Amino acid sequence: MEYISERIINAAELETLVRAAYYDIAALREEIERESPSMEKVDELSKQLHMRLLQAKDFEFCVERRRTFSKGEFRSQFPEGNH
Repeated sequence: MEYISERIINAAELETLVRAAYYDIAALREEIERESPSMEKVDELSKQLHMRLLQAKDFEFCVERRRTFSKGEFRSQFPEGNH
């Protein structure tokens, strides 16, 4: 019997981008709430946030597909294309 499974192998990269964007927005918000915010810092943070969000928007998932063959008790795994 043949089984096919898939998994995303680069999800951690997207999580890293989203986490960095979260920290950027927190820093931006903190700067804006100051009594006299630095417009240079606000500009720098907003550009950095913009770039991270563009990277996240255009992120391409890498999907690994595995084919598993089973004969009774015996199971072997071969990544697709390597058998």
